[in-house]
Amino acid sequence: MWVLPAFGLVLLGLIPLFLVGGAKAIFNSADGDYIEVVLDPAEPGYVSFVLPTPSHLTLGIDDEGNLSMVAIMSLGPNDIGGALLLLPPKTYVSDGRTIADIYEDGGRKAVEFALGEILTMGFTTTNEMTSGTWQSYIAPVAPVNVVLGDPLHEESGIGQIMVIESSCCAYEGKIVIDVEEIGEFINWGSPEDSGHLRVMRQEDFLNAWIAELATVNDVSAVPGEIDKGFGRMLWGLSRGEVVLVDIPYTLTPEVVTVDLEALREVITEMVPFPTSGSSEERSKVRLLDGVGGLNLAGEYSQGLVKAGGQIVVIGNALQYGMKTQIIYHVATDLEIAEKFKEALGGGGVILEPLTDTAFDITVVIGTDLVDGS
Repeated sequence: MWVLPAFGLVLLGLIPLFLVGGAKAIFNSADGDYIEVVLDPAEPGYVSFVLPTPSHLTLGIDDEGNLSMVAIMSLGPNDIGGALLLLPPKTYVSDGRTIADIYEDGGRKAVEFALGEILTMGFTTTNEMTSGTWQSYIAPVAPVNVVLGDPLHEESGIGQIMVIESSCCAYEGKIVIDVEEIGEFINWGSPEDSGHLRVMRQEDFLNAWIAELATVNDVSAVPGEIDKGFGRMLWGLSRGEVVLVDIPYTLTPEVVTVDLEALREVITEMVPFPTSGSSEERSKVRLLDGVGGLNLAGEYSQGLVKAGGQIVVIGNALQYGMKTQIIYHVATDLEIAEKFKEALGGGGVILEPLTDTAFDITVVIGTDLVDGS
């Protein structure tokens, strides 16, 4: 596991995985799940339906009912490894409110809605973690040895929770967290801190916990189901490498400010195939190779996603040697079609009326984009 800044995030699994042998074979990956409908991916006319990248929102709740953690997770290819981003609850988002304010007013659904609006994506699943929930989850592998990057002082409130060994007044190093201590460790924060130091401590814990789970193969180490929700995310992250994403903050004791555009950029890299948010609908895109042998997922999909697209079909055009085309099927989609043209750097925009389709816009990557002609 390692920490990378926002613009150093390495995309996991950007090359789609196709296996030949069954029209209903399903593949889990950070590029989405591919359901084959044509057996030969090299042939013109081949298409695959794309399911969204698995994404999850976890909210930590302290014993007073206040928001103490905001964690966004995504999984890598075949649910192996992935990415993890934590935001301080005091992060300012919109309308003069922080994430903590939104939670206080409307709970988990309100936070999910607000973040979906800001990040222009939906979460596959969400959950809340109280002290009791944390205890039940870490019990199978407790105690957890955590290497702290944030120095704790003997006089700080955390010292009332557990004994910390130090020869001076600050301690930085390994600390052992048992079941009954985890809630306070996760939730505690200094009144003088805007939450950034608590995020660092939470990252240290999650890093250590996932590393501990990585040493076991028994799925009972994760309570509950591992095929959905938080259990799926936790088990999947422990199966491979995890990118722990760090983004720059502007800090004051009252509020944390982040560059929302930079945050959206990071989320696009973490979740390359998102769903629509709560009310902000993405345009569903059929992305086709008009040349042959192109890496559509790795080289062309991300720009369309950033421009507001949701890739629902990937495949090949009915013939190769085509020019780039952005084909919109309803007149009102002209504006988004022009945005896609700008994102790709070229292409002809064409209206081709269709009704009752699974996609809004068809994008064909042609020879002119590949050759620069």
